[in-house]
Amino acid sequence: MNNNSWNKREILVSALNEQYQSFSDVDRIYDFLQEQDMQLILYNSRENRVLVSTMPGSVVRGFGRNNDFSDTQKNVWEYRTDKFVTSRITILPASSNLELILLTPMKDLQAVRHTFVIRLLIVFIIGAVVAVLLSSILTNKLVTPLTRLKYQLKKIEKRKFDDIEPIRATGEIKEVAKSVYDMANELNRYIRSQQSFFQNASHELKTPLMTIQGYAEGIKENVFDEAEKEKGLEVMVNEVKRLKKLLMK
Repeated sequence: MNNNSWNKREILVSALNEQYQSFSDVDRIYDFLQEQDMQLILYNSRENRVLVSTMPGSVVRGFGRNNDFSDTQKNVWEYRTDKFVTSRITILPASSNLELILLTPMKDLQAVRHTFVIRLLIVFIIGAVVAVLLSSILTNKLVTPLTRLKYQLKKIEKRKFDDIEPIRATGEIKEVAKSVYDMANELNRYIRSQQSFFQNASHELKTPLMTIQGYAEGIKENVFDEAEKEKGLEVMVNEVKRLKKLLMK
C-alpha cells in the first residue's frame, strides 16, 4: 500500500467526520463514497449491516458469504480466488457504531512489496558502486602511494640509490615522499663522499707506509751500513711526521 493510498484514506475519514457526523443523509454519504477510487464498505456493526459501498452489490454479497463482517479479528477476506487485506476505521462519533472498511487486494500489496524489493536492490547496487568507487579512490590516493613508498624505502635500506624513483602522490603523502627522496639523495651523496675520502686517504697513506716498511725491514736485516741506517731513520721520522699531518687534517 503506497503513501498516496494512505493519504487518500486519511482525507476520506477526515471528510466523513467533519461533514457527516450525524449520518442522517445516507444518500449524500453514498455519493461521497462513490467519488472515491477505492474499495470501501460503510458498515453498521450494531445492526451487522452494510449501508453503502463503492463496489457492486454482487461483490459485497460475495464478501458476505465468504466472510463474517462482524469478526474484527480477521484481517484477510476472501472473494472467489482473490484475497483482500481489510482495515477498519471507526467513524466519529463512536456511538454511531459505523465503521469504514477498506479493502486492499493482496496482489496489490505483493506488487508494492515487489516494487519495494526492486527499489531496495537498486539502492543496494548504487551503494555497492559508490563503495567500489570510494575504495578505488582511496586505494589510488593512499594505499598505492604508500606501497610504492615502502618499496622505495627498501631500496634505500639496500643502498640502491640509483634505483630510487619519485612517487606520484597528493597531500601529506606527497610531502613525505619528497622528504624520503631528498633524504635518499643526501645519503647517497654522503656515502659517495666517504668513499672518495677513504680512497684518497688510502692513496696518501700507501706511499709513506711502504717507505717506512722498506727502511724498517732493511735496518732489521742489517742490509744498511751506519750511514744508510741514519739516513733511513731520518726518512722514517719524516714520513711519520707527514702521516701525522695527513691524519690531523
